[in-house]
Amino acid sequence: MSDRSFIYKLDGKDYVVNVKCTSFQRSTYFRFRQGEFYISTNRLTTNKAIIAGLDKFAKKLLKEDARRNELAYSFIENWMYLFGDKIEIPEEVNESNVHSFLKNQLKIYLETSVRDYENRMNIKKPYKISVRNMKTRYGSNSLKTHSLSFQLDLVHFSPKIIDSVVVHELAHEFYRDHSKKFYDVIYKECPDYWDLKKKLRRRIYK
Repeated sequence: MSDRSFIYKLDGKDYVVNVKCTSFQRSTYFRFRQGEFYISTNRLTTNKAIIAGLDKFAKKLLKEDARRNELAYSFIENWMYLFGDKIEIPEEVNESNVHSFLKNQLKIYLETSVRDYENRMNIKKPYKISVRNMKTRYGSNSLKTHSLSFQLDLVHFSPKIIDSVVVHELAHEFYRDHSKKFYDVIYKECPDYWDLKKKLRRRIYK
């Protein structure tokens, strides 16, 4: 794996572009998180090709990021999105413990969801599960530690959307890249995967 970075100018503003390259990656993926672009691609992809992709996708990514930054809860108005439903914030939850509350809620849900899909996908060794604040992705699968990590923000989305991320990460048990065979594994368990992924990107919780 090799990494590099450069500055990309858009509408008079400079953005840092972080590029991660691997020899096995076939496609190029563009993301924007916390003011910077993150690109994952093949090590042979040139900066010129990446800039061409940014020219095509950057404004769309910025709009999606603006939607992501909309609050998923408000203590002033006393509401939060929890598993796709807009509810009153529980009495025991306040601004100092809201993250620990949400993390616990998601971890409980994932312990059931991951085990269920492990059985359905015939994965023999159970994965370790963690919930973290990740900048550029909603989930990750570590081959080295046999563990799955999930973005805390998932707790606001419906169970179907969360499950689509679970299936995606478990599919890496069989294929480490994002090939057609990899997505065939996903479609078997989650036929509407792309519709759910669009909701995730567009911040549609239900």
